[in-house]
Amino acid sequence: MTLTDLSAASLDQLEAQLVADLDVVRRFKALVGRYQPLTVPATALSAILSADSPPAAAAPTSPVLPAAPPPAPYVPPPRHPNWNIADVNVAVRQIISTFSGTFGIGDVKKQLDTQHYRTFGDSTVRAALQTMQEKGEILLSRRGIGRGGNKYSRPAPAVSTEIPPV
Repeated sequence: MTLTDLSAASLDQLEAQLVADLDVVRRFKALVGRYQPLTVPATALSAILSADSPPAAAAPTSPVLPAAPPPAPYVPPPRHPNWNIADVNVAVRQIISTFSGTFGIGDVKKQLDTQHYRTFGDSTVRAALQTMQEKGEILLSRRGIGRGGNKYSRPAPAVSTEIPPV
């Protein structure tokens, strides 16, 4: 800019351009402020602009929202009540009451995993089934070797031979 450019009209035009630029900067600053987290300190550019800007007409500002509360700590869900059954005999009795036909050790173990959310070893389940067989709670339907193994069934309910009075 030279001395000949310092006329009133050119200065008015320069002032209009500067005010327009300042208005664009204020709008951009408001837009950036709206999308930045509230805990982030102001950037150096916004600090300089707010310190150097003359008190002009108030630019539209977005409302300041309160900070969101911190997330609650993770609390694991409570364990299934059947998880507390540590005695394999009790758990196997509960499982066997759900079977209607023959069943093997694999069937019992699969149901223990799904219903009790626990895993008992093969020998533990086999010993429980053997104990229940000796007590007469279950019957050996078919003796098997290998993967198929023995097949068990529940005894049929006792039929009463009494004739009820009429």
